[in-house]
Amino acid sequence: MNRKNIRIAGRFLSAIFLFLGVSVATVNAQVHEVGLGLGGYNYTGELARKFNPLFYRPGAEVFYRLNLSPTVALRGAFSFGSIYGSEAKAKDPVKRYRGGEFKNGITEFAATFEYNFFNWRAPKDSRKAQSTSRFTPYFTAGIALFNTQKDLGTGNQFLDVGIPVGLGFKYQLTEYWNLGGEFVARKTFTDHLDGVSEGTYNYRRTGDVLRTDWYYYTGITLSYTFYSVKCPSIYHK
Repeated sequence: MNRKNIRIAGRFLSAIFLFLGVSVATVNAQVHEVGLGLGGYNYTGELARKFNPLFYRPGAEVFYRLNLSPTVALRGAFSFGSIYGSEAKAKDPVKRYRGGEFKNGITEFAATFEYNFFNWRAPKDSRKAQSTSRFTPYFTAGIALFNTQKDLGTGNQFLDVGIPVGLGFKYQLTEYWNLGGEFVARKTFTDHLDGVSEGTYNYRRTGDVLRTDWYYYTGITLSYTFYSVKCPSIYHK
């Protein structure tokens, strides 16, 4: 990913976060949430062609969600964790002989939209109140900027763009507290997450420059809802 595209993605993210910030301060008819998430990251690339649950490593996130309607929400999030891959137990004997292994850190800022399949938390005085639900699955997609090491072991960092796409669920525990879960894949435009790209690895393998790496996050979230209500004037004519 070149610097021009990173700048464009950065400006887009800045605009989204600015919109979210203004919404927190000015929108009175919507519902706002702040939350935390715990889970794990996974990866696919040269050292793991297929998704392997054994490669999960810890991850976490903090987020803000603006519920624009019972079916649509915007979300801004900061997440961090690590990714891992290994060929030590690969079924292919050639891969086991290569013995590729890596661990890398990920930090990410993301702006996404969410589409709820059910009318989630519809206001009591709205037209959708009769079909409101305390539970809904949702689809999510957006854009992310992530930071990680390019050359493993050297500490050299690089910034790149990812496209998050995934599915999740939300459940209203109480009037204020919500439980959720999600699985989100990040399509990247780099082949450097595992340190294996064009060239050799341990002098006995080459990377596939035609396929970029992916990383994934699976987690459980807990969020708190704030209700924005206009205060009546204390002055009366």
